[in-house]
Amino acid sequence: MITMKDLKLVVKKSTIILDEISNVTINKHKVTIREIHDMFIYGFWSHLSQNDLNRKRYLRIKDNPALLAIFTNDFNVTLIKVMNELVQIKFLNEEVIDLLRDK
Repeated sequence: MITMKDLKLVVKKSTIILDEISNVTINKHKVTIREIHDMFIYGFWSHLSQNDLNRKRYLRIKDNPALLAIFTNDFNVTLIKVMNELVQIKFLNEEVIDLLRDK
C-alpha cells in the first residue's frame, strides 16, 4: 500500500538531485543544479523580463559556448533524473487510484 512516506521519499530524492553541486564555480560560488534549472526554465523559457535574475544569468552565459555547453548538459542530465522521479510519483498515484477503485 502506498503511504505518505513513499511520496515524501520521492520528493526528497528530487530535492537531493536539484541541490547537487554542478561542475561550475562562478566567482567562488559553486553553482547548484537547481540554479541551472531555474536559469533555463525561468531565464530562458518562462520570464523574459530583463530584470529577472535568472534571465540576467542566462543572458550572461548564452554567448559563452563552453559555459553554455556545460550548463546545458547539466540541465539535460538532471532533467532526466527529475523526470524519472516524476514517473515514480505517477506510479504511486496509479496505485492509489487502483486501491480507491477497489473499495
